[in-house]
Amino acid sequence: MQNPPDIMNNLIEFFKILSERSRLDIINLLKEGQKTPTQIMETLNKSQSTISQQLKILQQANLISVDQEGVKKYYSIKSPELFKLLSHILAFVSGINQDKMENFTASEFMDILS
Repeated sequence: MQNPPDIMNNLIEFFKILSERSRLDIINLLKEGQKTPTQIMETLNKSQSTISQQLKILQQANLISVDQEGVKKYYSIKSPELFKLLSHILAFVSGINQDKMENFTASEFMDILS
């Protein structure tokens, strides 16, 4: 069994992986089903090197899997539980942001806008 610092470090690393926009975009795209790197690259309008780098990180984190058919690689999400987790995180963050917005006064909004 892992000791608490190891568990916390694993959690920190997991959130670091999810903190990069391109990786979240890839995960969101793979919600539709398996995709080739070319499909991901064209849909997200990112360079081949960016997509390759982000796919490698996601694969090393054990979040995506790759199937190879001949020379083509197909990437997919390993566990649909990832989408449930991200949905819960999004709902939580949205609630926090909603609370922040409700606590702003009109003058604070004006200060931000000016």
